[in-house]
Amino acid sequence: MDGLLAIHLIAKDLTSVPAEVFKNRDIECLVLSTNRLTSIPEEIGQLQKLQVLKLNNNLLTELPQAITTLPNLKHVDLSKNSIDTLPSGFSTLDIYELHMHNNRFKEIPEEICSLLQLKTFSVASNPLKCLPDKISQLTGLRNMHIGRCQLKEFPRQVLQLEGLQRLYMGAWAGEGKQSPVPEDIGRLKNLQVLDLQNSGLASLPDSVRELVQLTYLNISANKFTSVPDSIMNLRNIEKLELSHNRISRLPLTLCRLAKLKGVGISGNPLTYPPPDVCKKGTADVTDVMDFMRRQLKEKEDEKELRKCFHRFSQNVTETREVEDLGVALGLAADEMTSIIQGSNNQTPSYQAYNMLLKWMEKDPEASMDKLRQELSDFGMDTLTEDVGRIKVQPGKRPTDTTVGPVAKRSAAGESSFGRHQEEQLTQLLEENRTLRALVEELQGKTPRSRGPGAKPVVLLLNDEYGTAKGGISTVHCQMAVLLASNGAEVYSTVLSATEDDEKDAATNGVKLIFPTTSERDKREPCLDWLTFDHKARYPDLPPVDFIVGHVPITSHAARQIKEQRFPDAKLVQVTHVMPEDTNQYKSDERVLSIGDEQKNILEDLEHADVIISVGPYLHDYYKHETRDFEPHFEFLPKPSDIFSTAKVKYVDAGVKVVLSIGRVKGVERLKGYDLAAKSVGKVIVALPNTKWRARGICADDFQESRDIIQANAGNIHFTPLKYGTQEELRKDMEKANVVLMPSRAEPFGLVGLEAIAAGVPVLVSHKSGLAKFLTKQDPEFDRTIVEIEDDDDEAAKTLAKRIIKILTDGHREFQAAQRLKERLLASKYWAVSHTSFLETFGLEG
Repeated sequence: MDGLLAIHLIAKDLTSVPAEVFKNRDIECLVLSTNRLTSIPEEIGQLQKLQVLKLNNNLLTELPQAITTLPNLKHVDLSKNSIDTLPSGFSTLDIYELHMHNNRFKEIPEEICSLLQLKTFSVASNPLKCLPDKISQLTGLRNMHIGRCQLKEFPRQVLQLEGLQRLYMGAWAGEGKQSPVPEDIGRLKNLQVLDLQNSGLASLPDSVRELVQLTYLNISANKFTSVPDSIMNLRNIEKLELSHNRISRLPLTLCRLAKLKGVGISGNPLTYPPPDVCKKGTADVTDVMDFMRRQLKEKEDEKELRKCFHRFSQNVTETREVEDLGVALGLAADEMTSIIQGSNNQTPSYQAYNMLLKWMEKDPEASMDKLRQELSDFGMDTLTEDVGRIKVQPGKRPTDTTVGPVAKRSAAGESSFGRHQEEQLTQLLEENRTLRALVEELQGKTPRSRGPGAKPVVLLLNDEYGTAKGGISTVHCQMAVLLASNGAEVYSTVLSATEDDEKDAATNGVKLIFPTTSERDKREPCLDWLTFDHKARYPDLPPVDFIVGHVPITSHAARQIKEQRFPDAKLVQVTHVMPEDTNQYKSDERVLSIGDEQKNILEDLEHADVIISVGPYLHDYYKHETRDFEPHFEFLPKPSDIFSTAKVKYVDAGVKVVLSIGRVKGVERLKGYDLAAKSVGKVIVALPNTKWRARGICADDFQESRDIIQANAGNIHFTPLKYGTQEELRKDMEKANVVLMPSRAEPFGLVGLEAIAAGVPVLVSHKSGLAKFLTKQDPEFDRTIVEIEDDDDEAAKTLAKRIIKILTDGHREFQAAQRLKERLLASKYWAVSHTSFLETFGLEG
């Protein structure tokens, strides 16, 4: 140790400490490493100025009692001995750094948990089975080594040491023994180094993405078959160890880790990047990153080319043009026939787009320049000009502002009078660019030019602005508030709004845009107005930078508005549904429509610039369906403050209340209302004073809803409650003994999360996206999840037993619910996803 009066007796083959050592009372550093010492004499207590004591790599089995009398001792190294206990009074020392690795400690001595000044603690390679709970008292700990032990499970006590900067715990359960990393690892937000090598891991929790300070991550010698998605958020990572796993491909997004300087990839069956790029698993990341950056650019270029093809294809209005286009591109007759017949019910522009995709698939040199040349060579002058216009100004093809159908254009370049007028207008506008920019801005075709630091303008599309019906509308409002509160200029479309909704929007800083109507038009507003009639119904949309659509409600409207009015705006699509799951429990007609609905969704997503999925289940599903589209973020809704501040308390009364939330008619099997009815019927037999309340049943649906419930539970009484405000729902929860969510399929389940945030006992189907989210949190959340068997009668019995247990053990259940509330809110699980969401719009979270 620099600057200290020291004695170094390293590797001297000593079997005892020379007596002369203890005669120098001014010694501050004593190093006796790598000898054959079996004991340290009590005379060490004479060295009252000693600050550093290194006894590592000897044959010691114990320490002298006198070591506890050294008031200035700061650094102790006992590693690589055979010690299994510490002398009493060790806790009185003021030690900053303690190394005990490679000894025989079967448990960590209690004295260590009182060393409150400890900064570095190493206890690796000891036969430890667990860590003491009191180790969480060491809040000043910055570096910890607990790898190569025999811990029965991940030591959760470590997760309370939120000041940790370096954590080495490879093989914590023993060499290669599997022990999953809990979701709570995200609490260690100050971590810079994390070593999890040789731990039998096949996955990492999503919360690893919250460890944004990490500069070094080691997950080598595990069982990973792919690079975990959560790593891609570690923007400060400099060294990544992936060696000796089962990884076959490195994701292109790896090259977006700008600070990454080294990556270990040896010992993996990599097929991508190719072996010649990876060389021999070298840690020199330059070649690999350069290759992947080129590949990513090609992928992005291909995506941009698809968008250009789509814009161009809107000019093709006749089947004859489609056929000529195929010939010009050199497609075979059978290929063209297959495309035309396969999309027989589609428009010529749709068929033309598929012709272009087939050409791109066959010709690696396909581009807008080459398309223009091919069309010119074939004499298709009019379409050639259209290509040139898209090429010169991507996304700014002049929009036809005349009333009535678009004039048909010939494949051979014959110009109509209307076409001639359009060309003259284009020429005039090109001659005066200032006028052109002004006209396009006034027409809503291009975003306004913005100076540095200008706040983004965001248009969110939905049919309502409110939270009464939950689901998509609640997420829509939360996104709008999040954007507005962080500096964006936010607009939201609506079909109609209540006075309360308008007040909420004004309070949130969100400007509502209503459709234009006529007193003589008695038709009810509908989503078609937004999707297909937006130019007439929403003529005054402001120039925007971003358009946000909700899949499937407004995703097509968002795509249409971007393509027809704001081609330079970025399209953000938010996924909420999974027809392949949910439609299975609806009508036969909806089951048969799964393929068409899925096709429409994927077409809208294909044209997105960014995809956002609500919850981990949807994110994983659409990651697969879009073939790993990037960028694709997960969004986790935060429970409203109305619920998180709810004052729920247990009242020991004979009357019990079971609360269900959501409509019944048409979705009784999807939402599990039939199971709820059967189970509540059994509960009422056991506990006759039980009341069942169902929030979300309107007057028009009441009769059919009652028939559905009584068909499954006999003539039981229930209390129907219409859709209400969040305030009314909070009051429902405050009076409920348990909230039911027995869905057979639910992409997320926000209302269940809000009930947990309120502190009321909840039962959530294991088939819901919410259950999949909760299982990645603290294991205690498992108490909220109920297995919904495929056998309805068995599922109803299971659910009834769980309800009865909660109702009869209410005091304990409410205490547990309060603990879950505290853990949920303390975790701030939503924070990272909200930061990623804001960054999408150029905002800081």
